[in-house]
Amino acid sequence: TKTYCISLLFVFMATVLFIAHNVFAASYVFFIFAIILTTIYANSMLTTITACLSVLLMIVSELFIPWDADKVSIFESTQRLGEFAIALFILFAIFAVSLTEIHYNRKKNEASMQKEIHRQALEHRLKIDELTGVFSRKALLDAMDEMETNKADNRYVFAIADIDHFKDINDKYGHHIGDYYLVTFADILKKHCKACSVFRYGGDEFCLLFKNITLDEAVALCKGIQQSVKKISIPNHPEIQHTVSFGLAVHATDLSTDELFLRADKALYAAKQTRNTIKTY
Repeated sequence: TKTYCISLLFVFMATVLFIAHNVFAASYVFFIFAIILTTIYANSMLTTITACLSVLLMIVSELFIPWDADKVSIFESTQRLGEFAIALFILFAIFAVSLTEIHYNRKKNEASMQKEIHRQALEHRLKIDELTGVFSRKALLDAMDEMETNKADNRYVFAIADIDHFKDINDKYGHHIGDYYLVTFADILKKHCKACSVFRYGGDEFCLLFKNITLDEAVALCKGIQQSVKKISIPNHPEIQHTVSFGLAVHATDLSTDELFLRADKALYAAKQTRNTIKTY
C-alpha cells in the first residue's frame, strides 16, 4: 500500500508540474521520473499502473486543462503536436525499458537465491553424515573452531565413543549389518545427548561435545548410553551383543582444541584396554 501511494503521489506531483510548465516541451520528463522510480520496487504491476496513469493524466492535462494563456494547442501547431507525440512515445519507451529492467533484475535475483539455496544445501550435506544423520567430521572441525572462539564464556567436555570389536560385525555379518548397527547407535547417541552435539568422526568412532555441564554429568550420560547399547537388537541376529567405550577430556581456557582431542583419544585408548569402560583425562 505504501509503495503504491508513494508512486501515485509522484504521478500527481508530476501532473501538477506538467500543467504549470507544459508550455515547455521538456516538461513531460516529470512523468518519466515517476515511472523510473517504480523500478526500485521491482513490481511490474505498479510500474504498469504508474505508466498508464501518467500517460492518461498527461493527455488530459494537455487537452482539457488550460493554464498558461500563451500555450499553443497541439491542434493549432504541427510542432506542438509533434512534440506531444514524441513525448508519448518516450513515455511508452521508458515504460518498456522499466519493465525489461524489472524482469531481468527479478531473474537475476531468482538465480542468486537459487545459487544461495544450493550453496546452503551443499554446506548442510557436508555437515551431516549421510549414513547416520548426525553431524559430520567437517561439522566437528567447525564446532572446534567455534569452541576456541567462545571458550572464555563456556565450559566444554569432549568425548570420543568407540564401539568395541565393531570390525567383527562387518567381517562376520557384512557391512549392511554394520551400517544398521551404526545407525542404531547414532540414534541412541541423539536420544541421550539432546543437550550436546553428536558427530561421526569416522568408521565406528563418534564424538560428543558437551557444553556447560560438569564432567560428572557427562560421564553419567555416557553410562546411560552404554546401558542402551547393551539392549540393541539386530533383526535376525540376536546373538550380536556389543559394548561401547568412552574417553573424555575437559576443555580449559589454556588448552588448544588439538590437545583436547589428543587427551580424549588417550582416555579412549585406556578405556579400550578393558572394553565397555569410561576413562577421563
